Amino acid sequence: MDAQTDSKSAELTPGDIIAVLKQYRLLLVGTWIFCTVIAVVAALLATPVYRAEAQVAAAAESSAAGGDLSSLINRFSSVPGMGSIGRLSQRDTLTESLVTLRSPTFLINFINSNNLKPLLFAKLWDAENQEWLVEDAAEIPTDEDAYVFFREELLSVTESKASPGIITIAIEWHDRKQAAAWVNSLIAMLNERLRSVAIEEANRTIEYLNKELEKARIVEVRQAIFFMIENQINSRTVANVREEYALKVLSEAVAPDADHYISPNRSFMVLIGFLIGLIL
Repeated sequence: MDAQTDSKSAELTPGDIIAVLKQYRLLLVGTWIFCTVIAVVAALLATPVYRAEAQVAAAAESSAAGGDLSSLINRFSSVPGMGSIGRLSQRDTLTESLVTLRSPTFLINFINSNNLKPLLFAKLWDAENQEWLVEDAAEIPTDEDAYVFFREELLSVTESKASPGIITIAIEWHDRKQAAAWVNSLIAMLNERLRSVAIEEANRTIEYLNKELEKARIVEVRQAIFFMIENQINSRTVANVREEYALKVLSEAVAPDADHYISPNRSFMVLIGFLIGLIL
């Protein structure tokens, strides 16, 4: 009976709670204001991150070249001796472009060509003395570190669901002008890389086809080879004269306005600080 009486006496009534709140009102209000002020300061000091993007699509000429070659191979597929030549069909241009864009070799080459490591790892770089601020050389960011950071944190490549074949290449970075410049440079470098590859492949294919032509005795096979040589010459010509060989730029990247950043969400940060202070 005494235990029940003590338990009831230990329960707080609404009046007791109000009395406690009044007694510690300065602490409560101070905690709430402190958390809110910290959130406001953090929101104002946070570095804005901007998004620059460009829209691209597969260049019609390079895609058509592959289609022409494939149709020729299909046309003469029943002719003896055409099996080995059939393996020369051109890869899908858009798929090849996107795979190349995301590849370590291409991105590391882009990063090193533009000397981006000091920018990507600015906290570890002494710009004045042009040296890394590390005690051990093993702590210097490697090519792999730069590649992973660039691909995972900065670069995004997405295909439009509404318009399949339209690709958006974007970079998110705190310098809006650099972000736009990097996107445009990436696309230009990718086109140049695939242009060079296409020219080299066309030259090798023409050389191979000429050897096959010397060995061919069937008229239909010789005719097919002549067609394919002509097709490869056309493809090489397109690659030599067209800068946008693989990807055609539909909308190039431009630097967003200074107040058009994607993060931080300053209003949300202040609201969170307000609520945390209120809860505490």
